[in-house]
Amino acid sequence: MTEKALHLGQIEKLLASHSLHGSESLCKLLRYLANHSLEHPGASPKEYQIATEVFGRPRDFDPQHDSTIRVQAGRLRLKLAEYYSTEGAADTLVVEMPKGTYVVSFHDRVAPLAKPLLSPSSDLDTKADVKPGPGRPGWPAATMVLSVLLAFALAAIALLLANGAAQKHQPTSERVAALDAIVPKAHRVDRLITDDTGAAQRFLDATLDAGHEGVMAKSLTAPYEAGRRGAGWLKVKPVHTLDLVVLGVEWGSGRRTGKLSNIHLGARDPATGGFVMLGKTFKGMTDAMLEWQTTRFMELAKGAAQAATSDISPTHRRIVNLRPEQVVEIAFDGVQGSSRYPGGMALRFARVLRYRNDKGPADADTIDTVRALYEHRA
Repeated sequence: MTEKALHLGQIEKLLASHSLHGSESLCKLLRYLANHSLEHPGASPKEYQIATEVFGRPRDFDPQHDSTIRVQAGRLRLKLAEYYSTEGAADTLVVEMPKGTYVVSFHDRVAPLAKPLLSPSSDLDTKADVKPGPGRPGWPAATMVLSVLLAFALAAIALLLANGAAQKHQPTSERVAALDAIVPKAHRVDRLITDDTGAAQRFLDATLDAGHEGVMAKSLTAPYEAGRRGAGWLKVKPVHTLDLVVLGVEWGSGRRTGKLSNIHLGARDPATGGFVMLGKTFKGMTDAMLEWQTTRFMELAKGAAQAATSDISPTHRRIVNLRPEQVVEIAFDGVQGSSRYPGGMALRFARVLRYRNDKGPADADTIDTVRALYEHRA
């Protein structure tokens, strides 16, 4: 079989995978880019070319103002990483699309020589110091993380009962010492023990630069508690904020029945003068905030003259569309790709901080700002 045939066979395997199942647009994109890369090695197609030939965009498509192709490419990279960290973990032929290009590359993945990681009586504490570290060259980072987690899971019971002594009641410092005694440094995840805030910040920055969400700070005196974070753990990761516009709202249920609760969030689009929806949230709202926003959003309901009618009552209509006038400050943990919303992106763990009555919709953050956050992550 020729090399080209092998490469095309791997593409067909990817297209039939669970990771890409149901995503017709990503399948079309992968097939097109793979064929282009095989026919024109090293040449990257233009965004305009992809938009018109793959997605049927009109001839006036402008990639400077429409990020569709960049968003779809970012989603495809995530799906490829997902495939090779799960169902394709044993594949020897790897398909990648490096960031910043639309060239699909193929390379062989040679499995590393097996090295003994654990002794029969050794013990790994899955909670003591599992922190993210940079991926190894040639392997998707997710594959390395999953491999390490699997090793930790298989050895957890042995570690907790090492040498006949229960380790789970020992403090973190002693469990870490036991770990270091049996596991070579090359096989340990990155860890820092310090009381220097500057050193801790540099460690966090390096972890974020490696593409991870953050770090887990743990008490050196805390005992092992399976499945619980407790007071001895602290998740440290950056929190972003955006000023967005409320595009709509949904009537609540349960203890929020009769209150307008779940708000629809939109970023300003300078190119169109409109707004691009990025998701919904009902988190972070106090009872006083729910009372205030219910009154406020009834005033902003489209067709406000009918605000007192059953047309927008909780018993007749769940979603209330609003005039895009109210700005809200939203905290969130990151931006992820999403096929649910028109911008191809959604906010992760969005929650309300406060309503910005000092700002108008023209002061809201733009979709370009959100896109920059997403592309930095991808």
